[in-house]
Amino acid sequence: MVSIGDRLSAETGRDEIREAAVAIVRHANPFHPTFGRPPHTLAGRDEAMRRCRAAMSAGPDHPDYSMLLKGPRGSGKTVLLAAVRDMAEQNGLATVRVTAKPEPTFADALIEQVTSASDAERRRVSSAQISVLGSGAGVSFRAPESRELSVHTRMLDAMEHLADRAQRNGKGALITIDEFHNANIAALRDFAHALQDVAKIDGKPVMFVGAGLPSMEETALADQGMTFFQRIARTQLDPLSPEESAEALRAPIEAAGGTIGDEALTTAAAATSGYPFMVQLVGYHSWERCADPGGAITPDDVRAAIGAATGDMEVQVFAPMVRDLSDTDRLVLDAMSAFDLPEIKLSDVARAAGKTSNYLSVYIERLREAGVIDRPARGRVRFVHATMRDWLQRQRVERGAAVGGSGRPETTTTVKERIIATCRSNPEATHAAIAARVGTSPDYVGRVRRADSTSSREP
Repeated sequence: MVSIGDRLSAETGRDEIREAAVAIVRHANPFHPTFGRPPHTLAGRDEAMRRCRAAMSAGPDHPDYSMLLKGPRGSGKTVLLAAVRDMAEQNGLATVRVTAKPEPTFADALIEQVTSASDAERRRVSSAQISVLGSGAGVSFRAPESRELSVHTRMLDAMEHLADRAQRNGKGALITIDEFHNANIAALRDFAHALQDVAKIDGKPVMFVGAGLPSMEETALADQGMTFFQRIARTQLDPLSPEESAEALRAPIEAAGGTIGDEALTTAAAATSGYPFMVQLVGYHSWERCADPGGAITPDDVRAAIGAATGDMEVQVFAPMVRDLSDTDRLVLDAMSAFDLPEIKLSDVARAAGKTSNYLSVYIERLREAGVIDRPARGRVRFVHATMRDWLQRQRVERGAAVGGSGRPETTTTVKERIIATCRSNPEATHAAIAARVGTSPDYVGRVRRADSTSSREP
């Protein structure tokens, strides 16, 4: 078989070979606009990684040995968790990776993951014998039946076995929980008690890093049984600076054999508003729109890419973000979107919403903590991502909603009618696209769509 290199050598000169090789490499898009997929360059997270590295090295007495990462959707929480796990594994730590779920079965899933990472024999036995893969070898132990022991006891048992292994290997263990805000409260209580016992009271090397939306402070962490998690360290994932956004765009492009000029790079970085996920979207679409694989990404490529990236951001970030908010939170955003200004006086927002500034202050702070808006100056607010205002304006126009008045949200019937009308006028539209336009979930769109399809076929 003739290799690509042989064929190129036979047909072209050295310069042509080099150009062809660059073009071949250049075709692979270096950006990954998928939640949780590691980017080429982890920009703007050096301080968070430094803190985790220091805690990993120092052990259970370090204040960051148990930590929660907070940030809005698209801020890179899942990616950072993966980077911390990679660092732990490179240093010989056993790792446990769990994504939180609201169902009670989350407790069993967490226990199973912790257990599978340990190779110690359980203290209590039952008739069932399970074989698991330990640290490079198959190890057998006898597991107690779920009806024999409480969830609390099984959680503590699994954590103690993991802690014993961590001490024996001399390196420790790391447990990460993503989507922390979404976790079953009872399961989190049991995990918190077990983690406190083994890591804080017994001083065994079991490190913990969780990640979730800022709203977890008012949901999961507000529970009275969460005193351990309420006291542990926090790391807020702030938006990237313009320089960090530019580096996160430039480095992958150049590493893959492409180039991007200063004007195009500045335009692209500004459009991201510091959102790591938007960086990936803008980079991905800019690369795809560059006509010449061996040439530079132009300002025109970037401008076209920004439109496509914004559409993706609306469906994948804005719609779910708004769906998680309270009715009054949404009222504040609707009021803000009525002003085509980069910054808005809080008094004007209150007047547009039909509320007082004092009444809205708590909701303004919640929206700021959720990463939806920020306060650039005293008495002023703005959207973190400027294009969110345009999206909210379209939402209001499409549903014919006026800001102010009673501030009451739409009824379910109104939302359902809009879904049906949108589906019938655009039958090829996806559930996600319709959900983004209407301001609901893709699952709900699917249910309404199926029900409407069934009823329309009935005689």
